[in-house]
Amino acid sequence: MPIAPIWIALSLALSISPEGGSVGDNAMPSFGQAAMVSQASPLMSDTYVFSRKGRRNPFERPSTAPPQIGERLTYHQQISLLRKARGLLSELRKSHGFRDRSGVLARYDQLLYLRAYQFGIEELKNQLMDTILQAQPMVAQATTEEVRSLLTRIQRSANAGETEQSLVFYRHLVNLTSPDRFTNNLVKQQMLDLRKQANEHAKGLIIILARCSHADMERWMAEGQFEKVGAEAENLNIMLKDQPLEAEEKEEAQQLMAKAQELRNEATLQMQFAKEEIFVSAVVYTTAHPTAIVNDTVVREGDTIKGVAVTQICPETVVFSYRGQQIARTLSNQQKPTKTDTQSKKGIVRNYDKER
Repeated sequence: MPIAPIWIALSLALSISPEGGSVGDNAMPSFGQAAMVSQASPLMSDTYVFSRKGRRNPFERPSTAPPQIGERLTYHQQISLLRKARGLLSELRKSHGFRDRSGVLARYDQLLYLRAYQFGIEELKNQLMDTILQAQPMVAQATTEEVRSLLTRIQRSANAGETEQSLVFYRHLVNLTSPDRFTNNLVKQQMLDLRKQANEHAKGLIIILARCSHADMERWMAEGQFEKVGAEAENLNIMLKDQPLEAEEKEEAQQLMAKAQELRNEATLQMQFAKEEIFVSAVVYTTAHPTAIVNDTVVREGDTIKGVAVTQICPETVVFSYRGQQIARTLSNQQKPTKTDTQSKKGIVRNYDKER
């Protein structure tokens, strides 16, 4: 009888536990064992089945580098993140048992951060969402207690005339009760009820905070942070909608929501236009025949580039007509100026009218 098969059989018998799992907690299930993970597995407590589409590559090597948001996760990275979520849930339960609401809220924020990763295996993603869902009743209780504490602080700050400090507490309250933090519909409604109660106890602060939010959105639009604009507009709409306000406050709230929606639409349009990858690298400006270089192509007013019309060429800006709206793009610094060119901070402008 050949010796090699005997040693292989002995090594397999020693490496597999009686329950069918690996001896070490950190050992990964083999390709055959991935079809079913026992309840004793350190990965999860429930019986778990992988689909055919989610099978891992048997030749894939474990990656020890921390995964980055946006990159394609390997099988082992997804398993690692799911284990981390399970660990956070266990710590959250311990904090809840000790009535440590700050610990509960901190662990839950870390759980929500894991949602940003792109899981390639649908079952693992569902398992992550189920882990987050299990934490939400405990988080709702901790949030309710934290809101009561914040309302007391808001009242004290308001009585002392510390309006800025009151706004800090109130903004924290608004962030905690955001329905986007939860997937349980009952918990979502509970958060909305908490906001209504807060607005009844902190009258006037909601309008001041809405003004600050609108100012932040305008600043983010100027800085090109369009994703923040959309998120803040949604938060502002949730914050002001169906709230018990006075007549004057209600009118101002409607105006702020309308302005926020306009900024949100503009930010969405800007993000969609950015996906077209249209860049202005140079402008040769004359009052009679202004031209520009867009995506390494010479264009004039009325020309189209990638299906987008050029409506106007200014000394440092090119205006495009995109989906019925006018979008301006300034110069990008892609060329070196010559001695006769005047250099702007963002590119090259050659004004022949001035040279004449």
